[in-house]
Amino acid sequence: MIGIYLSGTGNTKYCVTKLVKLIDASADVVPLEDEFIIDKIKRNETVILGYPTQFSNAPYMVRDFIQMHASLWKGRKMICVATMGAFSGDGSGCAARLLKKYGAVILGGVHIKMPDSICDSKMLKKSAEENEKIIKGKQASVGVAIIHNDDIIAIANEDKYPTMSVFKFHIAVTALKKMEAENIPLDKMVYIKQKEMLKNTYSPLRDKYPDQGIRISYRDIIKYTVSISDNNTCDWLIRFVGGIDKVDSYIKSLGIKDMNFTETEESMHTDIMLCYNNWSTPLAIAQLLKKLHTENILTKEHFAFLETAMLDCVSGKNKLIAGLPTDIKFGHKTGRSNRTADGIQISEGDAGVIYLPNGEKCYIVVLIKDSRESDDDNAKIMADISNIVYRHLNK
Repeated sequence: MIGIYLSGTGNTKYCVTKLVKLIDASADVVPLEDEFIIDKIKRNETVILGYPTQFSNAPYMVRDFIQMHASLWKGRKMICVATMGAFSGDGSGCAARLLKKYGAVILGGVHIKMPDSICDSKMLKKSAEENEKIIKGKQASVGVAIIHNDDIIAIANEDKYPTMSVFKFHIAVTALKKMEAENIPLDKMVYIKQKEMLKNTYSPLRDKYPDQGIRISYRDIIKYTVSISDNNTCDWLIRFVGGIDKVDSYIKSLGIKDMNFTETEESMHTDIMLCYNNWSTPLAIAQLLKKLHTENILTKEHFAFLETAMLDCVSGKNKLIAGLPTDIKFGHKTGRSNRTADGIQISEGDAGVIYLPNGEKCYIVVLIKDSRESDDDNAKIMADISNIVYRHLNK
């Protein structure tokens, strides 16, 4: 027997662990994102699956996991445990029916009523009233994802949030992977043509070398893209990897599914509404950050280089980093759109890694969509969230 779970606040983890240990004290209990979870499931005939009910259903992450590993469930005995707030719908039944479709033997299911998981969560708690002030009553959609060790918090994660320049992190990962495959050193020089240095976009590199082509290293192209958020170098990297579809397919090949990229910086500048086509859930970005830091996606040289580029990010000084002590390292990538004609900020976001004093890392992503709040208010939402998270983790 084995217990597996998705748990944002620790409630579901507690329930699954308690149930499994009552049945078999020697059985393992592991989170759904465990690196070796597939092998561990294969070694067990009976599986207890636990997850929080979201919108009267099993979470997307759980359903995707079941579907991605459809052959794993044939003949396996399953018990589904759905934790809930006020109302569960048919949370355990939703996963049970999907598992049965793939040949599982359903032994049973249970719904367990828990404390309010958002305002009672220790990681996101001042008081219930103070927490609610951060995101409630705002004229915006706010999505949050936090991963720390085996704990995951995902709030309003079901929506599709435009990534804006946060996607330059994904592009850098893809470009570095291609460089590894083709043995291209970071210091190799290339030539960016003058016609590639578009004028109607944010580009510190173009401003530094106006009206001319530029000879530059891959290292500096990626630094301009990640640390300074240059749009022209970003689109150069997209062309280098073979198009934005190559970025999309590579990131998805890593197991990051809840995202979609179809647009370049140039295309989004031709029509602001195309920004909605590049989207992600907050949790998908947090998962990619964690993979980068824990799964050797890149070589040690390239990981260290990209890590430093994110630590050197010059934008978003009033966003997530503003909620952290000044001596705490925070490597991140920000993004923001222009406003529409009626004043709506399509998206503003920040995604990064908090380097905690005890040596641990916390992966945090806040994405804000369709905001009528001011730029300062959007930034304050992010800073307030990172402050709460840090104070809890550094108790």
